[in-house]
Amino acid sequence: MRLITDQKLVNRNLWIGKYSFYAGMALLVVALIVNFMALRPENQQWVVYAFAAFLIGFTLTNVGTFFNNRWGRRPDKGLADALRGLDDRYTLYNYRLGAAHVLVGPSGVHVLVPKFQSGPISYTNGKWLNAGQARGFLFGMFARDPLGNPSASAAEAIYKNCCLHLRCLMSELF
Repeated sequence: MRLITDQKLVNRNLWIGKYSFYAGMALLVVALIVNFMALRPENQQWVVYAFAAFLIGFTLTNVGTFFNNRWGRRPDKGLADALRGLDDRYTLYNYRLGAAHVLVGPSGVHVLVPKFQSGPISYTNGKWLNAGQARGFLFGMFARDPLGNPSASAAEAIYKNCCLHLRCLMSELF
């Protein structure tokens, strides 16, 4: 199987995730220190600076967490390992076309939507269920990605993105 990945995009987004998370955490620590310093009567005007540092730090930390969750786990490497047995008639395009992962081969064009899930997954009565996922108030906050509806996600990726980039695919194939 041939593997074509937009490594420049992956490296850029990994860099954004890493450094925005660290910058956000540093700003949160600065906001805490400035907030403690603002408790003194002569430094009460520093509360505005603490609030601004908190808002910017919180935003940067969330951006970094999003980018690290999206790009740090590298689903393209997991897909490449899972599809390792395919021959050279197949090509896996990662982050090059409209959808994130597209497999092109003799059987057609397939959009792959990887999900990070644990435990058995079942489909009954039109609903996708993950029985192995811990739920509840406390564990629900720290749970993995929601399973959602993988077939609807793939259909959305096909219709919303791939049709826009069909010319790009044809130019690379021929």
